Amino acid sequence: MSRLIWPYYTCTFFRKPPQYGLKLWYRYFIPDSYASVDIWNARLSSDIFQNISARDHGLKLLQKINSGKVVSPLDYDIFANKLDELNVQSLDFVEEVIMSYMNTQSAVDVRDSTSHAFIRGYLNFREVDRLLKLIQCRSKTGIFVDFASAVLMMDVFLRKGEWNSAVAVSWELCLQEYFSLENVRPLVLATSLYSCMKSIENDSYVVKEPEPADDKEIEQKLVPYVRNPSYDNFFDIKHPKLKTGYTLLHLSHVLNSRCSLFQTTPVWNSLSKYVDSFRLMMRIFGLALSEQCHKLLVELRKIDESAIQLGGFDPIVTEKLTRIVDTCETRSDDSSLKPGEPQLPSVSDVKSVQNELVRVQGGSQCTTPNFFKLAEEFIFNGVINNSDCMKQELETLSDLYSKFDEERRKEYTEAVKMQKSEEVLKKTKEKLREILDKEEQITYFQNNTKIIKDAWLAPRTRQEARWSRLKEWRSEILSQRQKQDNSSPVQ
Repeated sequence: MSRLIWPYYTCTFFRKPPQYGLKLWYRYFIPDSYASVDIWNARLSSDIFQNISARDHGLKLLQKINSGKVVSPLDYDIFANKLDELNVQSLDFVEEVIMSYMNTQSAVDVRDSTSHAFIRGYLNFREVDRLLKLIQCRSKTGIFVDFASAVLMMDVFLRKGEWNSAVAVSWELCLQEYFSLENVRPLVLATSLYSCMKSIENDSYVVKEPEPADDKEIEQKLVPYVRNPSYDNFFDIKHPKLKTGYTLLHLSHVLNSRCSLFQTTPVWNSLSKYVDSFRLMMRIFGLALSEQCHKLLVELRKIDESAIQLGGFDPIVTEKLTRIVDTCETRSDDSSLKPGEPQLPSVSDVKSVQNELVRVQGGSQCTTPNFFKLAEEFIFNGVINNSDCMKQELETLSDLYSKFDEERRKEYTEAVKMQKSEEVLKKTKEKLREILDKEEQITYFQNNTKIIKDAWLAPRTRQEARWSRLKEWRSEILSQRQKQDNSSPVQ
């Protein structure tokens, strides 16, 4: 850290930081009990966090990292959990610690509890937008969302009406393949679905790409070991529209392949009424938003009168689908798809989808509630306002925090045990050295010849060896002179 930045960090901590308790400002989309503030704050009563200042501990971590010393994941986790002692002005310092630690070899062992603590700390500071940027730069920060922190973040964005940001949090779970696991939480499914649904209803996915700052020509050169630019259509996705589409496809896949996960939960009584409609409409909206018009055309051609009633294809739904398709980026019909480039639909595919939507819209009249009303009814009545469901979610969250505490306690116990062993070994070596020195002093005159011989044969440094050879040369020169003096004739 430069000398100019370090005093700023040091001086900042001497000001009394205002506390931003989660209960003081937090407006909940989900029940306020889900934040489990008391359970979360109970971890600080452990002796692991006693007598540790976040300011001093963070400075020690930076000093160790800058001097090349090893910082254990436990020390890093302690710093993350003590974040509430700092203030908003200290976040530059916090991010300096995060970035510095991620450049060490210990970064591969960052604990899940560490990421969760950082996320809750930023939520306490009301810096959720700044937090989202850190999560999206996960390769530099090492901060990943889990199911609980994702729900808390989406809750904030939904309350603020920032639908694209809420979808971005759900998309982070998709990148981690959370929806491919065997323990998908109903609350995560509900908040992710609601984020996508509100993005569609408010057309917030329609975001213009920012124009480049300058019109300088980009010169491309072939260099060794660096591959050509390649767009993988998944990890490279940046546009909110594509994120919304692929998130819906992930949610649809959960209901299609692992619907049995929810059959043993309290949410199934409500979900079973809408599951067929959700499977159909999530896939259709997902394909439309992800601009997979060829697959979307296949699905639309299957729609008959029963599907219209099942999916709630009223004019509002059809109008939203038409608007989504109209915003698709296209390629000419005579151009082919190239590997490593965005997979854009052709003009004819888009036109075919538009014609098919006109057919669906001109079909039989939908007499059932549309998809958006069904989804909202399930989200609020089936999950959020379902006391049995939320009770189970709270138990899962409590188990997660217990797991964090248990892992931290185990690691702390091992660290203390290792530290005591090192101290005992160090003291033993010092005591043994003292005994050997005392023995050498007592037996010096008895073993004078042996000590001199051992000292002569002992391994030497280069400087000692050079000094020894110099003494030998001087001794040989002196001996040679004495011989010459003795052999000279007496006058």
